Amino acid sequence: MAGSPHDAAKGAGRAHGRRLEAACLRTVFACLILATPLGHAANYVVWHPPEFAKPKAEYPAAYPLDQLQWLAVGAPEEARPKAVLWDHTLPPWPTDGLQRAEVAYAAGVELEQLSSPRCLEFYYLAIWNVWPHVPPDPRSAPPAACRAWNVYHSSVARFLQQAQRHRRWDPEQGIRLATPLGAIWVQTRLTGFLWQPKDFREIELVGEYASPPLQVRYATPGIGVPLVVKRPGTPEDPFLSHDVKFSATALLIPHRDDIRVSPSGDGNATHIATLELFEPRRTTHVTLDAGRVPLARDLSASIAWALKESQQCRIGRAGGALDQLQAASQLQRLTQVRARLWMLEPHRRGKIPVVFVHGLFSNRLAWANVVNELDVLPDIERHFEFWVFEYDTSKNFLVTASLLRQQLYEITSRLDPQGYDPGLNRLVLIGHSMGGLISKLQVTSSGERLWNVAARVPIQTVQMDEETRHAFEGAFFFEPVPFVRRVIYVGTPHRGSPYAGRIASLCISATDRHSEAAKAYRRIVAA
Repeated sequence: MAGSPHDAAKGAGRAHGRRLEAACLRTVFACLILATPLGHAANYVVWHPPEFAKPKAEYPAAYPLDQLQWLAVGAPEEARPKAVLWDHTLPPWPTDGLQRAEVAYAAGVELEQLSSPRCLEFYYLAIWNVWPHVPPDPRSAPPAACRAWNVYHSSVARFLQQAQRHRRWDPEQGIRLATPLGAIWVQTRLTGFLWQPKDFREIELVGEYASPPLQVRYATPGIGVPLVVKRPGTPEDPFLSHDVKFSATALLIPHRDDIRVSPSGDGNATHIATLELFEPRRTTHVTLDAGRVPLARDLSASIAWALKESQQCRIGRAGGALDQLQAASQLQRLTQVRARLWMLEPHRRGKIPVVFVHGLFSNRLAWANVVNELDVLPDIERHFEFWVFEYDTSKNFLVTASLLRQQLYEITSRLDPQGYDPGLNRLVLIGHSMGGLISKLQVTSSGERLWNVAARVPIQTVQMDEETRHAFEGAFFFEPVPFVRRVIYVGTPHRGSPYAGRIASLCISATDRHSEAAKAYRRIVAA
């Protein structure tokens, strides 16, 4: 009997999904060819802080700071505090928003140099004054509008920097300000993120940087201040990287005079301003009073910052014999890590995880170029997410493969205990060099073959404690992981690598010689 139209539609939908997934994977493969994993000849990342607009200092030089806040809000004569004495020989009273913004910005810079937390109030007043004058595109704007653009972005950047410095910004509670306009509550709003407000504890302003390890810098101009967010690790999220960095763009929209609330419920009216943080991969434009405006985005900055913080960037600088020894020491320290499977951001239901597994004498940052190329592609971002498996390359790769297998089961059970998430049933592994061999063992059935090569007696007859027996069984006896659907190999020595084998054997014998596992293995060989 012929199927119903509903069944035909479902079949067509599944076929379309398979074609889309295949197209995305072809894109992944192309990026792997164009952006090979980083070697150890990478140079230093040079990171420069952003350049701020130069303040016009005539008002801070002439007026006491206590009087500048009244200048900044354009207070009329009757609104000035009675205790303030005005000298009419001082610079003229600012008459428009741009002039008042200049006063507030210059005062904020002076207070910042004095390490005063009051600079935040003045930076906010600069933002409030200049906001109506910010053009949608400074490239075609007159000089005064270009200056407004620069003062706005410099004020927002300095506001965020000093709020963090003086610990006045709580991403969950916002920022409280006291100004001549009244109390201001700057609330934080997240747009497009899977992260929670508590993850935004530390930020870094993005300026100019040179990152030779990255082949391309993906950044577009627009409104807003690009940031790198450094998320603190928490024990509650064992599979979220403890030191993950991600990109954001900040836009501070000042309050409107006609809107007030009482957030604390005490009856005191408070103006509401909004610090909106955008996920730049998922937001390209914002809608403002001037219309739809491009958002400033720097998608490579978080990767460049991670490389900057990593000692991997220093390895390729080795020159003389002493430098070579120092580089070798750094390399050993980098590669001797606990085997861990990390998500680069929280999982979103339906997305297919792509797990990157690095090779011999490497670490997870070897995939920086590949992630940098893939993460900017909308189709890839919509359908895939990236995980990395980092491990000590001096350990036996059978043991490492067993650890990866165990953690794949753990993470999928934690994220989807009922097994309903279609994305978690279609994992893709990408392995480079030794990482390819480790990945291959996730889709292979061992049978008795591996054990028979290593030993001449059944494992049940070998004396060892339960922990060691469990480790041996996990390393030598395994079945394919059912939810791993594809493996992509990059430079994998499927027929073996004598060089890698000699190096790995030396490392393994040096580190495991006195372990219980080594003693058990010697008993196996002697049997």
